[in-house]
Amino acid sequence: MKKLVVLALIFLHTISFCQSNNPDSSRLQKMKKADSVFKHYQNKRDSLTLAMQEADTALIRQQVRSSADYFVRLQKENRAKQKKAAMTRIAFGVALLVVLIIGLNRKRKK
Repeated sequence: MKKLVVLALIFLHTISFCQSNNPDSSRLQKMKKADSVFKHYQNKRDSLTLAMQEADTALIRQQVRSSADYFVRLQKENRAKQKKAAMTRIAFGVALLVVLIIGLNRKRKK
C-alpha cells in the first residue's frame, strides 16, 4: 500500500511539474506577443511622429519662403517707388534748367 501511495505521489508530482511548464510557455508566448505588439505600435508612433515633424518642417519652410518672397516683393516695390521719385526729381530739375537757360537767353537779348 505504501508503494502505491508513493507511486501515486510521484506520478502526481510529475504531472504537476508538467502542467506548470505549459502556463509558463503560454505566458512566455503572451509576453512575446505583447512585446511584438508593443514594438509594432511603437514603430507606428515613431513613423507618425516623423511624418508630423516632416510636415511641420515643410510648413515652416513654406512660411519662410512666403515671408522671404513677401520681403523681396516689398523691396522691389520700394525700389520702384524710389526710382519713380528719382525720375520725377530729375525731370523737375531738367525743367528748371530749361527755364533757367531760357531766362538767361532773354536777358542777353535785351
